[in-house]
Amino acid sequence: AAHSQDCAVFISLTSLALSKYRAIFGPFKWEVWVCLVLVYLLAIIPLSFSDKLTLRHLWEKPSEIENMFWYMFGTFTNLFTFRNTNSWTSSKKGSTRAFVGTYWVFSIIITAAYTGSIIAFITLPVFPETIDTLQQLKSERYRIITLDNSGWQKFNDTQKKTLEHSVFNNWELVPKVEDGLRNVTKGHLLWSYAFLGSKAQLEHIVKNNFENSG
Repeated sequence: AAHSQDCAVFISLTSLALSKYRAIFGPFKWEVWVCLVLVYLLAIIPLSFSDKLTLRHLWEKPSEIENMFWYMFGTFTNLFTFRNTNSWTSSKKGSTRAFVGTYWVFSIIITAAYTGSIIAFITLPVFPETIDTLQQLKSERYRIITLDNSGWQKFNDTQKKTLEHSVFNNWELVPKVEDGLRNVTKGHLLWSYAFLGSKAQLEHIVKNNFENSG
């Protein structure tokens, strides 16, 4: 006798190339960027203190904080030309000079590591990884949608503290497939949607209603 076989799949928006302004951040992970920002900002305190042995001049003349901030920013582009009344770059103290020298070497290394790969990130399109696994759905914070009468809710009948439970725990139910696909295509400001349903049905809908841009 003739028979058919089906399985559950999820559908989401295709992975598009990242815009160039986002690709600029590509050479470093976000954890590295956070560490760099903290280093460049917090380094103002020990550098200033090593020269003046006090931080009083920073709050007596707040403009010096702004000047030092721009110096920190300039060192990332190897611009070592900060000069001002309280500039510690003109200090005669050996400890301050050693501190500044070490800081410059650090900036040169970071800049070289960044510029060594930024050209590739700017000239070549950067595509996010295709979402193929439950782990990717979780890490990318996808919200799962399915039909309220499809029976796929059984995927949520798993023990807590499992990958399946964490992915399907907060899913949304819709009455029609069209409603689910509408949420997928429109998306959300804070998260993306993935629709869980019949593979055969979704393949038929996509084939007849969506253009292939590849």
